[in-house]
Amino acid sequence: MKYFLNTLLICLLLCRTLPAKAQISVSPEATSRDAQNPKKAASASLELYRTYLQQSEPDSAYFYLLQFQKSFRKVSGFQQKKFVKIGMGPSQIRTLKATLEVQISSRALAKKDFDKLQRITNANWRLPDSMSFQIQQVLLHEVYENLTKLETYSQLSAAFLAVASDLRNHNPDDYDNLLHRIQDLFFQEYDPGQLTHLVYLADRFPDLVQGLDSLLAAATEKQLYLNVLEAYLEKWPNKYLPKTLENLLDCYLQYGDPEDIKAFYQKYPACPSADSLPLYLQQLNRLQEDPNGYVFWHNRLASAYFVYQLAAKSGMLPKKHPFNAPLHDYYSELETLRTQKDQQALPLPLSQNINTKAREYAPLRSADGRLLYFCRRINGQEDIYVSRLENGLWTPALPINAINDPNSNDAPLSISADGSFLLLFQDGIVKWAERGKSGWNAPKPLFPEANRSRWQGISTISTDKRVILFSARRQEAMGLEEKEHPDIFFAERLPDGSWSAPQSVGPVINTPFTERSPFLHPDLRTLYFSSEGHGGMGGLDVFKTTRIGEGWTEWTKPVNLGPAINGTDNDWGYKVTTDGQLAYFASGSKQSDEDILEIALPENFRPQKVIQVSAYLESERKNLSSGTVIIREDSTGKVADIIQADPATGYFFTALPAGKKYSALILADQSLPIQLMIDKEFPENKKISLSLLEESSLFTLPDLYFDTDSHEIRPESFELLDLVATWIQHNQLKIEIRGHTDDTGGEAYNLQLSEKRAAAVKARLVDAGCISEDLTIKGFGQSLPLVNNQSAEARAKNRRVEIRIIEKGNTKTK
Repeated sequence: MKYFLNTLLICLLLCRTLPAKAQISVSPEATSRDAQNPKKAASASLELYRTYLQQSEPDSAYFYLLQFQKSFRKVSGFQQKKFVKIGMGPSQIRTLKATLEVQISSRALAKKDFDKLQRITNANWRLPDSMSFQIQQVLLHEVYENLTKLETYSQLSAAFLAVASDLRNHNPDDYDNLLHRIQDLFFQEYDPGQLTHLVYLADRFPDLVQGLDSLLAAATEKQLYLNVLEAYLEKWPNKYLPKTLENLLDCYLQYGDPEDIKAFYQKYPACPSADSLPLYLQQLNRLQEDPNGYVFWHNRLASAYFVYQLAAKSGMLPKKHPFNAPLHDYYSELETLRTQKDQQALPLPLSQNINTKAREYAPLRSADGRLLYFCRRINGQEDIYVSRLENGLWTPALPINAINDPNSNDAPLSISADGSFLLLFQDGIVKWAERGKSGWNAPKPLFPEANRSRWQGISTISTDKRVILFSARRQEAMGLEEKEHPDIFFAERLPDGSWSAPQSVGPVINTPFTERSPFLHPDLRTLYFSSEGHGGMGGLDVFKTTRIGEGWTEWTKPVNLGPAINGTDNDWGYKVTTDGQLAYFASGSKQSDEDILEIALPENFRPQKVIQVSAYLESERKNLSSGTVIIREDSTGKVADIIQADPATGYFFTALPAGKKYSALILADQSLPIQLMIDKEFPENKKISLSLLEESSLFTLPDLYFDTDSHEIRPESFELLDLVATWIQHNQLKIEIRGHTDDTGGEAYNLQLSEKRAAAVKARLVDAGCISEDLTIKGFGQSLPLVNNQSAEARAKNRRVEIRIIEKGNTKTK
């Protein structure tokens, strides 16, 4: 009862305001004038008790019976004996109280007087179990009525859980109604087609499981995140999940081996046996190969296909079976791939400056093609080596001692287009290293402990350093729980430089089998990866897919790269050059003689074309300690890439998706900023001369985006201004920010607008670390046009914000 009261009060606080507590109602004349005399007080209370009892007013009678009991304890022993003789001793009083308590409770129940029943419950009367049960039913129904008025899932679920046990025991209909109300509200906020959402709801409210069977089964068919499902499934009442278990059994039959299928029936005995199970167990052990020596599809799926044919002939076919049509399609695709073999070039090993008697693997060619990073294994020690392409030949490879750890194994994974950000595998953890003024800095773990995977393998970073794709074993991976096949995930770089929690790239790429070694081409669209779940020549095959839209979960159907690349063994680790013509990989008949090879890619397997930008910054200063190149899309103003020029040579490189126009802003220490246009024919190794920064120097910021007739800077311009702020601080500048408009509108209005826009730029620069006192603003309105305002294009040139250098060398930073 005490637990019931506590939960009831919690729920009422969530749902409504409780009425003020009151005593059991009494007659107005119920005041003893003889309170100082226990004998008279007892007699008076006894008389009033009997009076109200005769008048059928049990509330007042009960009150005076309590008064009599208090006075009885105070009178003398002689007087107590007299009361006992007339039937008013302690035991008789307890009996009378119990009788009145039942009468009072019975009346309150008949009237459904919620407030009185609440006070009766608070008084903790010892009522018959049946009556206590009825009172709790009435009180809980009142709670139920209040809960039905809550309109959000979070509100209702929290309040419901406080009284769920009591509701289930006393008011099962109310309990069921609220459960379904919770489910309805949940699906107003969350997608009923997402397996993770369904698992969350079912785990929090197991009594909903039976009604979720169809949704769980549909989500399992679509998403196959079986690790997520099986983490909870054994806790739920499986007898209510026939459709889900049937789908899960199909997954085991399709993706498992005999031991997996046996384990399934041990874990889920409620699943009905499939008549064809013995046949599956027999056939799944067979490895089917075609006459030409190619493993047909995947050995388990191939076996399942033959089982399907046998089961169909014998009439033992299960109700649901996914094998027939897809495997016919895969077989047709395999036949097509075979015909392409003679049309493809053969892979060629690299020179002895790369390949030695030791093992060489994990090749990684820089985006500009000048460097080749790879892993060399000598006496069990793995280190990262690099070779340079000079006059068409690779120089003898040398270890990168700044990165290699003598106490761990190291291998390169991916490098950004500008060569400043390297992903590597070190000591079992994916790490990153950044190129500084004097070379590579010490590697750091890519993810914090909370976001690390059970295992993370080959990873690839986008050329703009904003997204990482990687293979990993995580609970969110598709497939059977005990198999732990890795899937491909992505993480996006956050504004503070850290990485988001990993997310799956989705079921178009990931299957219940292994997906690994992703490589994202600099076109930011084409992804190459290896899989044993998309069909092909056997084991892991290399595939190509193209990203759709701006997200990272929509892709085209993966295409097999063909038999020249994919053999009957595992094929993985392919990296494609920026021009799309060559692929690099490691191969060997034995692990002891693994070498690095290159192969020409057929046109239909190549990525989209990119714009390659390579240039050298030249300055009157002898040492160019820092140079940042900011690439922006002309149509949107968004920053497409941020490149750090090599401080030793001034060289920089990047690759940009073709089909767009770009502009670059170059910010270098002690140099005047310079802007240039980038088009599809950007000259190779262009020389860019930088002028020294002088006081009174004036330059125009690239287009800043404001809403029409507004001085509020749009978010797409924030990143540019933040980089300009860093440049101002590095060069210790005092500046004047000058605003200009075109001649649309009146002079006074334009003057005011130009001042406001200059002030908005100052505010952003201050937010990014500049000292407010070092920044002044001035508006010129339409008074200083660059060109005549005769066209929309001309007016756009006149709408600008300029920076004039007032003083250098004195600015402090926050």
